[in-house]
Amino acid sequence: MKNLDDISELHSDTKVLNLSNNYLSVIRANDFNSLPALVELRLDLNQISSINGTAFHGLSSLKILNLSYNSLSVFPRGAAVSLTNLTHLFLSNNSLRTLCGQGFLHSLTLKELDISLNQLDCGNMSCLAKLTSLNILWARNINTKCPESPLSLTLNLSQLDLSDNKLTNFSFSASGGLISISVDLSGNLFSSPEALANLSPRSLDLRNNPINVTQLLLDLSWAPKLQSITISLKFTSSTSIRSICVALASRHTRSLKLTDIRISGTHGHFQNCSSLYHLDVSWNKFMTATLFSCQKPLWSLRSLQMDHNHIVSLNFCTGKGSVSLPNLTSLSLRSNRIYRVPAEAFNGMPKLWFLSLAGNRIAYIEKMAFLGLGQLNELVLSENAISVLYNSTFQNLSKLTVLKLRNNRLKRLFAHVLSLPTLIKLDLGSNAIEVIQDGSFKGMPNLTDLYLDRNNLQKVTREMFPDLRRLQVLDLASNDLKFSPREVPPFGNLAMLRSLKLQRQQPHGIRSLPSDLFTGLGQLRELYLSNNKLYDLDNLPLSKLTNLTRLEMSDMCNGVARMPNTTFPSLSRLNTLILENFGLNEIEAESFKIPTLYDLVLTNNMLQTIPADFGEFLPRLHHLDIRFNPLACICANEGFRLWALQSRVHVILFYQIKCPSTSVMENKTQLLADGQSEVCRDPTERLAFSISITVVLALLVGGLGYGKGKWYLMYAYYMLRIWLKEIQLHKARPKKYRYDAFVSYSSQDEEWVFTELVPHLERAGDAGGGPGARGCQLCLHHRDFEPGKTIVSNIVEAIYSSRKTLCLVSPRYFNSEWCSMEVQVALYRLFDEKNDLLVLVFLEPPPPWALTSFHRLHRVMRRRTYLEWPREAGEQHVFWARLRLALQLPEREDPEDPGLI
Repeated sequence: MKNLDDISELHSDTKVLNLSNNYLSVIRANDFNSLPALVELRLDLNQISSINGTAFHGLSSLKILNLSYNSLSVFPRGAAVSLTNLTHLFLSNNSLRTLCGQGFLHSLTLKELDISLNQLDCGNMSCLAKLTSLNILWARNINTKCPESPLSLTLNLSQLDLSDNKLTNFSFSASGGLISISVDLSGNLFSSPEALANLSPRSLDLRNNPINVTQLLLDLSWAPKLQSITISLKFTSSTSIRSICVALASRHTRSLKLTDIRISGTHGHFQNCSSLYHLDVSWNKFMTATLFSCQKPLWSLRSLQMDHNHIVSLNFCTGKGSVSLPNLTSLSLRSNRIYRVPAEAFNGMPKLWFLSLAGNRIAYIEKMAFLGLGQLNELVLSENAISVLYNSTFQNLSKLTVLKLRNNRLKRLFAHVLSLPTLIKLDLGSNAIEVIQDGSFKGMPNLTDLYLDRNNLQKVTREMFPDLRRLQVLDLASNDLKFSPREVPPFGNLAMLRSLKLQRQQPHGIRSLPSDLFTGLGQLRELYLSNNKLYDLDNLPLSKLTNLTRLEMSDMCNGVARMPNTTFPSLSRLNTLILENFGLNEIEAESFKIPTLYDLVLTNNMLQTIPADFGEFLPRLHHLDIRFNPLACICANEGFRLWALQSRVHVILFYQIKCPSTSVMENKTQLLADGQSEVCRDPTERLAFSISITVVLALLVGGLGYGKGKWYLMYAYYMLRIWLKEIQLHKARPKKYRYDAFVSYSSQDEEWVFTELVPHLERAGDAGGGPGARGCQLCLHHRDFEPGKTIVSNIVEAIYSSRKTLCLVSPRYFNSEWCSMEVQVALYRLFDEKNDLLVLVFLEPPPPWALTSFHRLHRVMRRRTYLEWPREAGEQHVFWARLRLALQLPEREDPEDPGLI
C-alpha cells in the first residue's frame, strides 16, 4: 500500500499489512484496533516519530512488527502491553537512546530483535538479559559509548551481530561465557585473543579487526567447536596463509572465508588447508587461481568460491599436471576476467555438481572444455560474450539439468547443438537470437522450463519444439513475434505447457490473436499478454483455455475496441484477471461472469460507473482493485458503493478513492465511499427539485440581467468584436505542428485508410496529389500513439499536435466509443480556437438515425461543407485534390474550390 499519509479502515480478517515506504509520521491511539487477526505489520521506511501508548491495543495475534528506518527516539510505555505473542521486533535505523528505561521489552517473548543503527548506550542494555527466549540479536553499529563495559546477554542466542561498534573488549554477565552458533564481530577493535575469551561460537566473523588470528586459532582451548571463520588479511606476504591453514587443520575447522588479501596470487599455499570443506576467497585481487599444488590431491575440499577477483585463466595449481580435487562439488568463479575456457579445464574435478562462470568475458569455449564433468548438474555461463555454440560444446555433460546462457551474444541456434537428454531448465534470454533452426531443441525430452525472452525472434513454428512434450514454462516476452491465421498453430506440440509469456512484443506489439493460436494448450494455467496492441477479441482466441487460472492483459495502449461478453466467462477456472490500462470505459456485469475469480485488477482505465449487480456474478471474489479510474460520486455508483461496504470483498484502498471534481471552483474532495445515500434515495424527487430550481434561477437571472444589465450587454458585444479581430490577427501568424492531420476512423475502415488514404496523402507524387504534391504527415492511432500512455492522453495530444482533424465517417464510425471521444475533443478545439480545423469525409451516406447521438457533429454538417467518397474512379482524382486543398497542402497547380472548407 503506497502513497499514504494516514491509516484507514481495513477488513477485520486482514493478516498481513504492509505500509512500508509511505509518509506516516504518527501512530495514533487505536489505529489498528479493528484488526484483531493481524499477524504481520510493516511500518518501516516511513517518518514515524511518535507512537501512542494504546496504538497496538487489540493486536494479540501479532507476531512480526517492523518499525525500521523511522525517526523514533523512544518506544512508549504501554505500547507493547497487548503484544503478548510478538516474536520478531525490528527497530533498526531509528534514533533510540534507551531500551530498558521504558520497560517495554520486559513483557515480550521475543525470538528475534534488531536494534542496529541507533544511538544506544551499552550500559543501558541490561534488560536484554531478561529476554530468555531470544535467539537472534542484531546490534550492528549502535554507537556504544562504553566499549569496555560488560554486556548482559542471554545464553540461548543462536545468532549475534555486534559488527561496526568499535568494541575493544567485552565480557558477559552470565556465567560460563556466551555460546552462540553464529557471531559477527567484524569492524571492531579487538586486538588480543583475551578479548574473546568468553566467546565460544561455531561460526565467527572477525573481518577488519587488528587481532592476530593465527595466535588465536593456535589456542586449542578457545572455541573448540569452531566450524567456520571469516577473516581479513592485510599484508603483502602469503606466509600467514600457510600458518592459518595449519592452525585450522589442528582444530578441524571446516569453513574459511578470507577477504582483503593484498597479493595477486597464492601459488599453492592453500594446499595445507587439509581439513577444509568450504573455502571462499571472493572479493580479493587474485589474478591467478593457482591456490593448490599439482603434486598431490586435496581430498577434503567440497566447495570453492573465487568470485569478484581479477582471474584471467583457469589454472588451479602450481607445477606440472592438473589440479586434483576429487571431492569438489561446487565451484564458483563469477565476476572475474576469464576470456576463454580451454580444453579439459576442470578435468581434476570428477564430482563437480555446480559450476558458475557468470559475469566474465568468455567469448570462446573449446570443444572439450567440460571433459570429465560427467556428474555436473548445473552450469551457469550468463553475462559473457559467447556468440557461437558448437555441437561438441556440451556433449560430455551427460547429467546436466540446468543450463544458463542469459545475457550473451548468441544470434543463431543450430540444430542438435543443445541435445541434452537430461536437461530440465534452459535459459537463453537477453541474447540477440534471430533464427532458431528446426531441431535446435531436439533430443531434450525432459525439458520443463525454456526462456527465450528479450531476443529478436520474429516467428515461432511448431517444428521448433518437436520433442518438448514435458515443457511447462515458455517465456517469449520482448521479441518481435507476429501471428497469422494462415499459419499452423505453433504451440500444438506443447500439451503439458503451464505458463506462456508473450508480453511486450516489439516494435508495435501483437495486434491480433488468431482464433486457433492456442490450439493444443489445454493444460495452460498462466497467460501473459500485457504491453501489446490487441484491439479485437471477436474471434474468441481464449475460449479453448478452459484450465487457465491467471490472465494478464495490461497496458494494451490503444485499448481493446471489441470484446464479446463471452470472452472471460468461457475461462471457467480463472482465479486472477489483471486488466490494468486495458482501455475499459464501461463495464457490463455479464462480461465478468466468472464464478471462480479471486483477484480482479481494473486500475488505470476510464471507468466512470460500475453496475450495481457487478458483484453478483463474482461469488468468490476476494480482492478488487479499481484505483486510478475517474469514478464519479453519482447515484449510478450508489449500488456498487453499498456492495463494497457490505461485502467481504477487499476493495483495495476503497476509503481513499477520490471522485473527480465536477467544477474547477470546487475545492472540497469527495470520497467514493462517502456516497450520496440521501440524495439518491428517491430519483423522482431529485429530478423534480433539479428542474424547478433550474427554472427559477433562469427566470431570476434573465429578468435581472435584462432590467439592470442592458448597457453591460452592449459593452460585452463590442468587446467580443474586438476579441474576434484579435483572433483574425492571430491566424495570420504561422504555427508549427507535428502532423498535418489527425485521422479519426473506425478500426473496421482501416483497410481503406491504408490502401487509399495513406498512399494518396503521405507519399508525394502519387496519384492523389500530382507530381508536384507535397507529402502529408498523418497521425494514425494504431501506428503513432505512444505505448504505455493512457488512451485519452494519446487522443488529446494527437489532435492538438495536428493542424487539422480528418474524420472518416461511415456507419461503423457511429458505433465506436473512441471515435465519439475523438469527435468531442476535435469539436471542442474547433469552438475554442474559432478556426477551420475539422474536415469531414463521408465514406458512405450516414443513416438518419445515426446523427441523433452526434448532434454537435450534425450541427457542424449543416453549417459547413464536407466531402463524400465517390464510387466512380474518374471522380476520385478530383476528390483527392479537394481533400488536399481542405488540408491546406500546397500543389503546383494550386486548384481553387470555393465550396470546400
